[in-house]
Amino acid sequence: MLQSWYKIILYSGSLTDQKVLNLYPHKVKRQLKNPNWGNVVEVYVNQDQLKDIQKAMVKHYTGPEPWYASGQNLNADEAICAFGADDGENGKVFIFHFDDMDAYRRVLKYGESKGIPRKVMDFLGKDV
Repeated sequence: MLQSWYKIILYSGSLTDQKVLNLYPHKVKRQLKNPNWGNVVEVYVNQDQLKDIQKAMVKHYTGPEPWYASGQNLNADEAICAFGADDGENGKVFIFHFDDMDAYRRVLKYGESKGIPRKVMDFLGKDV
């Protein structure tokens, strides 16, 4: 069975070692003024490779809230949201169809349960 490939967006400042980005095709989408957040980076990975990103996505500055990366399947109408490995569930991953608002609400609720405000988690830009 073929692996699904994803284009994910993350903040480089979330990574304990940004060299992990060099293992995968990536590009800086936007430079941010907040040095703690780093840059907005687009990374292309399959699900197995995503685990490496999640393991590195555990850097904290002020609070214990986990970081997350979100994106889309390159070959299907699916969204993905993956939390850092320190989320209490070893990096929970949600994969769902873009039009599945119940699944999207579950992602938002999960993020809120980890201390991430809903407005920060609104990666689909849909009012649910």
